[in-house]
Amino acid sequence: MLVLAAAWVAGAFFAALFVTNLAQIVMRQFTGGWTWVGDLNTILFSWMVMLGAAAAYGRNEHIATSFLVERVPDALARPTAYLVRTIELLLGFILIVAGLSVAETRMDLPYVQLGVPTGWTYLAIPVFGALIVFFGLVTRPRTPTVLEQVQPVEPTTRGESLA
Repeated sequence: MLVLAAAWVAGAFFAALFVTNLAQIVMRQFTGGWTWVGDLNTILFSWMVMLGAAAAYGRNEHIATSFLVERVPDALARPTAYLVRTIELLLGFILIVAGLSVAETRMDLPYVQLGVPTGWTYLAIPVFGALIVFFGLVTRPRTPTVLEQVQPVEPTTRGESLA
């Protein structure tokens, strides 16, 4: 459910970016455009990327570190998968700690045109880290099946016939 929510919010931010920039293009012809669009783009883009990446990670569709797990002998696949997951969790924790520090520092620096603190943009980093840690803790690391190790399935065919 949280994965779906993150994906929808990231999609909404993408739509807001698209509509705002499209309106900016039109408004340039009449009023010279809006000066605050650049600030808003920065905020929306940062949150869109971080939430989208977290949603993709939660669905095992991003941060594909499985190449290492797929290339070790079968006996080492599971321990390697858990080692990789531990590294992912560590990275998530680092993003939380460092991101909160940066966001806190930036809360005193406002965007020139919008007037909101730039820390709101940087807050996307610890939120991303928290989602990575949460998704990493609630799901088991994925190890390839025997069939995938023997014959990888192409993402476009998924076993369907091409005829």
